[in-house]
Amino acid sequence: MDQTPTAPTVRALVADDDPVVRMLVASALRSLDLVVEEVEDGGAAIAAARRQMPDLIVLDVQMPKKNGFDACAAIRELPGGSDVPVLIVTGLEELSFIERAFRAGATDFLTKPIDAQLLQHRVRFQMRASRAFAELRDTLAELGASQHRLAKSQHLARLGDWEWQVSSDRLFFSERASRVLRCDGEPPVSSAEFLDRCVHPDDRSAVAKNLHDAMNGFGDIEFDHRLPDGERVVHQFLEAAESVPGEEPTLAGTVQDVTDRRKAEERIRQLAFYDTLTGLPNRRVLEERLKRAVLFAGRARTQVALLFLDLDRFKRINDTLGHATGDKVLKEIAERLVGALRTGDALARTPEGAGPQTSVSRFGGDEFAVLLTGLSDVQDAGRVARRLLSVIGEPVALPEGEVKVTASIGIAVFPTDGSESDGLFRSADMAMHHAKEQGRDNHQFFSASMNEAATQAMHVERALGEALERGGLLLHYQPQIATGSGQVVGAEALVRLQDPAGGLISPGAFIPVAEESGLIVPVGAWVLRGACQQFAQWRSEGWEGGRISVNVSNVQLRSLDFVDTVDRALADAGLEPQDLELELTEGVFVEARGREVLQELRSRGIVIAIDDFGTGFSSLSYLKDLPVDVLKIDRAFVSEIDSGGGAIVGAFIALARELGCSVVAEGVETEAEVEFLKQHGCDVLQGFLFSRPVSAEELDWRRPASAAAAS
Repeated sequence: MDQTPTAPTVRALVADDDPVVRMLVASALRSLDLVVEEVEDGGAAIAAARRQMPDLIVLDVQMPKKNGFDACAAIRELPGGSDVPVLIVTGLEELSFIERAFRAGATDFLTKPIDAQLLQHRVRFQMRASRAFAELRDTLAELGASQHRLAKSQHLARLGDWEWQVSSDRLFFSERASRVLRCDGEPPVSSAEFLDRCVHPDDRSAVAKNLHDAMNGFGDIEFDHRLPDGERVVHQFLEAAESVPGEEPTLAGTVQDVTDRRKAEERIRQLAFYDTLTGLPNRRVLEERLKRAVLFAGRARTQVALLFLDLDRFKRINDTLGHATGDKVLKEIAERLVGALRTGDALARTPEGAGPQTSVSRFGGDEFAVLLTGLSDVQDAGRVARRLLSVIGEPVALPEGEVKVTASIGIAVFPTDGSESDGLFRSADMAMHHAKEQGRDNHQFFSASMNEAATQAMHVERALGEALERGGLLLHYQPQIATGSGQVVGAEALVRLQDPAGGLISPGAFIPVAEESGLIVPVGAWVLRGACQQFAQWRSEGWEGGRISVNVSNVQLRSLDFVDTVDRALADAGLEPQDLELELTEGVFVEARGREVLQELRSRGIVIAIDDFGTGFSSLSYLKDLPVDVLKIDRAFVSEIDSGGGAIVGAFIALARELGCSVVAEGVETEAEVEFLKQHGCDVLQGFLFSRPVSAEELDWRRPASAAAAS
């Protein structure tokens, strides 16, 4: 009875301490009819290979006992270990890890998350390549009898061979190798000529190092490099020949054109992990990143935010303008999302702590997601959401005309809204639908307490925008009193915001929102203009001397046109530079840019004051060099005078004298405080004892302090 010969058994060894990943890899290999042995650490992998060398090995990088790099190197030293294909699996894509894998003897590498189809594709290629190399070595041994067969095999595999006579520095290429490398000129060539003619300039140093390592007995070495045109990629395999006494040492090599393989792998990766329309990572990638972020945040006790974004009524664009136009809008929105996060504040960090990073993904249709990791304040997620809503809301220019797009964003935070990735997705989706129910074009937190704070911030931001457009900002003034004469010698302008619902919104509530949103720049310009105009009016009514004080945010100071804004405000009001005092907190003086701008303003004659002195970052080592005319002592220190804690205030006044600065004490509320400040030489007093901040009509600069205090 005839028996059909059975195919030889092909064995694979999979080493990974993660049972899920190990199962995924093993399943993919078994579908290729491979017999798979699974182990959970590098030491077990070496032991299994020592018992019987498999036909294929897949090693994870991070394993107990021995990592993948060390296990690979050890297996290469075993009998038969130099020929077996070894794939290194790593969750890290840095070039250094990939280079380390190849130095350890890896044949190829894969990055997590593992794509089963890509793994199978790589395995098929490596098994074919392994068999081809085995056949090639056999063929080389029988070269005299099989020259035609060898040439045909090389042609089919796009494979050529070459030899380097090291002492004379001469490289000889086979005809096929010359074609693969596209080397000009007749061989032999020197190693320098080879690098110049056959290697891309950016790859030459790495190729030269590999040649050097092979020449110095580092064992078999494999690497890829580009040809000078930058389009083609070749794979080099270097094998040092055994030295024979009396003969010149040689280095044998094979070269294979792998350009098409590289392109196919990249295409497979793009299709598997990236959205074809926008180029953004797809849901699959985001889910894997979210799992890693949650795992890390649990250990580091940090917070993770998932923002789920859905464009409002996007179906109307597809229905009225067509899907092609809808695709253009989606691509524009994707670019805006990436741009807004890339140029925004550093709000997120990778689990490895590599630096600021956010992750934007497209889920399909008109849905996007943003992952923020390493958060210390979850309200940062609300700030990001407001920024995204702002950039999305800008009109999209199309050939058919401008299109206005809005979005609804739901925010879920780990660990409060879910302890794992699936729970966070559900919470973010529910929050997004809640945002739809609230009228669209807004963001909502899944957590009620966080949502209340986010809603209030959005309410304040909208009130600020409306106030700038339609009027709703007010200026109040608090008089400043000369300690000696009791006369009003200045006034500090303080901005107030009217709530559309009635009443005033406190500065503590709207100033931080204005700074975060950037609205502080137009608000600050409005305050400068209004304060200068009011002071000019008081001057026309007979107020001589004194000056108007205006608070300036660090954000304002960083704007490129701040100096021009100040110049215009003075010119429009007809004031001199010395009529204006700008108050800034201590932090701005630490920045080189801030000091330069303030020095320029001070050179014009504008008075510069440190506001809330003593509460910031003052350092005596640089304080003497700052462009400052006035120190304003914070009321937190002034209030301690009545309880016997005035020593610090006295020290501040003495320090100001040494620096040549005048002193203003804020928050003065008692006669005892006035007496102490007089005795220690404070120049100017400001506080509720004399007057609360009042409207321009209520402030009477003609009355002495005693009358003002009595009113």
